[in-house]
Amino acid sequence: MKNKGSASERSPLLKKSDSVGSDLEVEDGPVKLQRTVGVISAALVVFGNCVGAGIFISPKGVFEQTGSAGAGMIVFAMAGVIATLCNLAYAELGLLMPSSGGEFVYIRKAYGNLPAFLFSFCNSFVIKPASMIVVILTFSEYLATLIWGEIPTISMSKVVALCTVLFIIGVNMINSGLVIKFCSFSSVIKMSMVVFLLVCGVTTTLKGHGHLENFQRNTTFIGSATSPTQYGLAFYFAAFSYQSWNSLNYITEELKNPTRTLPIGGFLGVLGTSICYVLCNVSYLLMFSTTDLIATNTIAMDCGMVAFGKIAEIVMCVGLLFSCLGSASGGLLCVSRNIQSTAQEGVFPRWMGIVNPTLKTPIPALMVLCTTMSLYLAVDVNVLIPRTLR
Repeated sequence: MKNKGSASERSPLLKKSDSVGSDLEVEDGPVKLQRTVGVISAALVVFGNCVGAGIFISPKGVFEQTGSAGAGMIVFAMAGVIATLCNLAYAELGLLMPSSGGEFVYIRKAYGNLPAFLFSFCNSFVIKPASMIVVILTFSEYLATLIWGEIPTISMSKVVALCTVLFIIGVNMINSGLVIKFCSFSSVIKMSMVVFLLVCGVTTTLKGHGHLENFQRNTTFIGSATSPTQYGLAFYFAAFSYQSWNSLNYITEELKNPTRTLPIGGFLGVLGTSICYVLCNVSYLLMFSTTDLIATNTIAMDCGMVAFGKIAEIVMCVGLLFSCLGSASGGLLCVSRNIQSTAQEGVFPRWMGIVNPTLKTPIPALMVLCTTMSLYLAVDVNVLIPRTLR
């Protein structure tokens, strides 16, 4: 019988240098990124990047458009199903083309350099940095409020935000493994916040102050929107909450045994995100009406305050700070790999793709990101990203 050949010979998408061994380095450059991310760490990276500050500040975008508790919960759950299916599709792409860089790698293979450049430029210098700056500004506002006891001025928030950018960029430069560990730690903090929110909701309900009408068959869909446009916007807001479901495709070259880590870690991360969002919203709806939920911008802190008083509010504030910092750190990790991969293929200037031989981190890419994000602090990024998307 004729030998069918190896996987790389059978698939036109694979080169011999692209084979996916358990710990095979796939980078063509002289200095290679280290494979340090296992299944659990990968799942926590996806979870940590998806679950930022928004769900703990205000999920009002979805409920404002759907108009009812039941419809809003269904939209969040369906967005989670869609994100999970997308993640599984990307896992297959990542195994066919196991290079860091995410969509850049796939678009370049399918359509050539120009579309890949346009995507990578917009993603690396507009979309992701602006999103991360919003998260970092949220972090700076809550940190300054916690320390000084009052809402900071815009100038003070931006100074704290700049210091935060420099700090997380520096950590990313020195040790990417430390960033992974911090993202994992912040993910555990977020899970603890979800559990605490559930405790707050159950405690409030047992005291007789719960809003059980949000879950009763006859009342949960009262006020639901009837316009397809409103549901389209609701799905848009919900989908934005899952926007980092593809995080592992940006760090494929740093995954241990990617044939196992990429699909399993990604699936567990998105599944955990979906469960987190549903449980958070259950807690909020146990304690507040949809009108109150839409009106507040500090929903998680309000839950702590209503259930257990000022101490619980401070605890939720500290948890929110870790959530913001972990999300921004993980986002920087992924975007810097996008820039590095694009530069190594010659689409961006090649010096952006250099990996430091000692630290094994893409320092030039991180320096470019530092400059870009610092420039964004000079403008009002809320013009680019509405507060309801945070």
